[in-house]
Amino acid sequence: MTGLTVAIEAVLGLDVGTTTVKALLVDRTGSVVGSGSSDLIATRSPETGGAEQDLSEIWDAVVTSVRRATRSSDDDIAVSGISMAAQSGSVCPVGSDNKPCGPVVTWMDSRSAQTVNSWSDERHRSVRALSGWHAGPGQGLATIVWLRTDKPDLFGAAERFASVDDAVGHLLTGNWLTNPSNASGMQLMDVATSGWSDDLLSMAGVESTQLSPIVGTSEQLGGLTPAAGDLLDLNPGLPVFVGGHDQTCAALALGVTEPGVILLSAGTAWVLTTVTMSGDVAGLPTNMNLGPHALTGRWLASTNLGGLGVGLADDEEALPIAVNSVCSAIRSITALDDLTGIRVIGGGTRDNRLVALLCDGAGLPVEAFSDLSWPGMGAARIAATAIGWPQLTAPARGDETR
Repeated sequence: MTGLTVAIEAVLGLDVGTTTVKALLVDRTGSVVGSGSSDLIATRSPETGGAEQDLSEIWDAVVTSVRRATRSSDDDIAVSGISMAAQSGSVCPVGSDNKPCGPVVTWMDSRSAQTVNSWSDERHRSVRALSGWHAGPGQGLATIVWLRTDKPDLFGAAERFASVDDAVGHLLTGNWLTNPSNASGMQLMDVATSGWSDDLLSMAGVESTQLSPIVGTSEQLGGLTPAAGDLLDLNPGLPVFVGGHDQTCAALALGVTEPGVILLSAGTAWVLTTVTMSGDVAGLPTNMNLGPHALTGRWLASTNLGGLGVGLADDEEALPIAVNSVCSAIRSITALDDLTGIRVIGGGTRDNRLVALLCDGAGLPVEAFSDLSWPGMGAARIAATAIGWPQLTAPARGDETR
């Protein structure tokens, strides 16, 4: 019989970011067979320091990205599973009807800064020791405390405080679950045990029942609901698997899974990340935060170097200055492990000087990777592993190596 076509089996990796949502369809060989991106997600500032989004618009962006991905290929594609990488730290108050009772207060919102600044040094030390993160605006703990004191009506109406990952997961499956790396951004989790911390919950003034249960990455979140399947043009009941924080999923996709390798995300903000085998915050340099890896028994230590990517395109001297800051931070990381190399992603890689400057300054091999939704690729790998596919590909290889 002729004329029959065989559908390409693929997994769907979602990258639910702050500005857009990206979707990747990845086949059994690890090749991207379809991709799509949403339009920009609006961020509104109702008052000084505010940075809010609407969950319905984030969901619309998910739907748009998936439909564009499935329609981007001329081949028939059969989706076998879904997982999601998501931004972290944003807070979505949810009412008794399981619908938002207020806007998503994003991790960019700085209105809780005064709240954090009022805390004692002892409280700051306690927050970092328990959560792995320095206290600051843009984390769930500070945002929830600010809502309780400055927006009491909204705080009182919320029966649940979700973040973007579990809010979107609920829209996909009807179930509320989160994962350790995204829960870490709520700054209410004990980083050593990956369970909600009674002490941090007490600081926030909430109960564990107001948060989604934390389960391991790759566990099944549920099946795609008929309503979600209709919107996404995917089969209802399709298995959806718990993913992770976007930086965590990018590290997984890029093979940053063992101590010694540094991941540099060189976007607008530049972030250094490395793997550690201990959940003990006390052993970290003071400028670093700690959160769970997607792989059990590993953690990611990271430091945000600030907006080093701002102005790179307009100032030739900006890149050497940025690289000097990176190399200085790398010297503090050497206390953790013997370093073996640097993997670089983000817009900074478009400057062909970056690899050479980093290699010379840090004295380490450097690999630069082209633009791709690496968080989405990591989410796709999580889904592939969960449905029993063998490892998708050998470790990722950079486009430029020195």
